Amino acid sequence: MEDLEKMTTDKKRWYIFEDISFEGRPRSKWIIDCLLGDIQTFFDGIENFIKNKEKSGKRDGGGNLSVPILISTALEFVAALYTGKTNYILCFSEDISEELREEWNQLKIENLTNRLREMIKSKGLKINERATIASISKNRIEIDKYQIKKEGGKLNVYENYNATDNVRRFIKDFFPKEYKDIPFLLWDGVRNGLVHSFYPKSFSFQRSSQRSERYIQFQFYVEDKNISSHFKKDKDTIWICINVFELYRVVKKAIEDYLDKLKHDKTLQDRFIKAWSSVEDYRDKADSNQLDEIKKLKKLLDYLDLNSAAPILRE
Repeated sequence: MEDLEKMTTDKKRWYIFEDISFEGRPRSKWIIDCLLGDIQTFFDGIENFIKNKEKSGKRDGGGNLSVPILISTALEFVAALYTGKTNYILCFSEDISEELREEWNQLKIENLTNRLREMIKSKGLKINERATIASISKNRIEIDKYQIKKEGGKLNVYENYNATDNVRRFIKDFFPKEYKDIPFLLWDGVRNGLVHSFYPKSFSFQRSSQRSERYIQFQFYVEDKNISSHFKKDKDTIWICINVFELYRVVKKAIEDYLDKLKHDKTLQDRFIKAWSSVEDYRDKADSNQLDEIKKLKKLLDYLDLNSAAPILRE
C-alpha cells in the first residue's frame, strides 16, 4: 500500500469508500455487508426458529454464547479502526544480528534486555529505562509496551495491543449514555468472559458499609427482541440483563454513526487506513513460524502434488 503520509485526501477517501480490491467491495461497505451481515444472518435464523419452533418441536439453543461473541468481535474490530491501533501496527523491522540471535537462543536475559532497550530507543521510540523482559519464547519477546517477534527472517517490533482501551473509547464516543456508564463491565464481562471461559464473567465487590460481598452477573435475552435491557437486584447479586437484539441495534447504530463521521474527519481516515492496512499487510506476509508448521504437514503437501483438491472432513 502507498505510504499514508504521501496519500492525498482524495486517495484516502478512495481507499476507504471506493476501492474494491478487498473482497470485491469498498472497505467501509464490507463492515456493513460482511461484519454486521454475519450477525444479522444469525439473528434472522433465531427469529425464524422462534417463529416456527412449534412446528419443529425442538428446543432452541438461544444464541446466548454465539451472538454476544459475534457482536463483541465486530465491536473490537471497528474500535481498532476508530483508534488506529491493532495488534499488527509495525513500529520497525530489521535484520536479526548474530549477537541478538545468540543471546536470545541462549536466554542471556540481562544482555538481551539491554540490547533490546537500546535498539528500541535508537529508533526514536520511548521505553521505560527499567523495563525488563516480561515473557520470552522461541519466536516472541514482550518488553515494556512492545512485542518483538521473529517473522519471515526479520525482527519485527510491534506496540502492545489493548483491545479494552480501544473499545472503551469507542463506547464512550458512540454509545447511548446507559452503556457509556459501564464500558469496562460490558466488555470485560461479555467479551473476555465468553471468549476465554465460555460464560459471561461475573464480578464481586464490597462497600465499606457492607458486611458481605455483592456480585454482578450478566443475563441475556434472545427470544423477544422487544424486551429492554435493564438492571435488577436480587439479594446479593446485581444482574445486568441484556437483550442481544437491542445490543446489536446499539452496536450497529454506533458503527453507522462512526462511518458517517469517517466521511468528513481526516484524522479518523488516517487512523482507519493505518489500522486496516496493518491487518491486510500482516495477513499477506509470509510468516516463517507458520511455514515451519506447514512443513510438518508433509502428507498433505505430497497429496496436493498429485491432486488439485483434497477433502478435509468426512461424516
